[in-house]
Amino acid sequence: MPTRLATPAHPRLPHALIEAWKAVPSSVVADQLGGTGHADPRIRPIRPFAAGQRLVGSVVTAWCEPADYGPVHHAIAVAQAGDVIVVAAGGRRDAAMIGDLLSGAARLKGLSGVVVDGAVRDVGVVTQWPDFMMFSRWIMPRGPSSMERGVVNGPIVFGGVAVSPHDLVCPLKSGPP
Repeated sequence: MPTRLATPAHPRLPHALIEAWKAVPSSVVADQLGGTGHADPRIRPIRPFAAGQRLVGSVVTAWCEPADYGPVHHAIAVAQAGDVIVVAAGGRRDAAMIGDLLSGAARLKGLSGVVVDGAVRDVGVVTQWPDFMMFSRWIMPRGPSSMERGVVNGPIVFGGVAVSPHDLVCPLKSGPP
């Protein structure tokens, strides 16, 4: 089955609202959520945040079948500047879903970053980019084996949390995995 592009059920959040959330400390966000909305803490940034840096943006979801990264390609294609790609890869570590080439394409489009419940690669390159954040559960040099199956902009479960397209993502600040 080829990658399916879904139509989000909700409109994008206004840019001004997303910008306002950048000023809210992540601890306040966590407290206000009352214990909900917290993805698995094993999904960590691949490098520490720079001073004053936050990853906050509108979500574009990518659900990937095992070892298939096609939805990541399509998610980058439909994303807009400032968006965050949220990749549900089932926590798998057998193949990376994104590396420096796709991250570079996302960065050139002005995306804020990518968070992956699975593996990423080429972190030596990506960690040198101060304007692009990457979170992952694993680092794995082996790439995916196909790019044909999955869903973009459909509801997903990411690290145990239900996520919909255009949700707001604002991960906690923390150090490397």
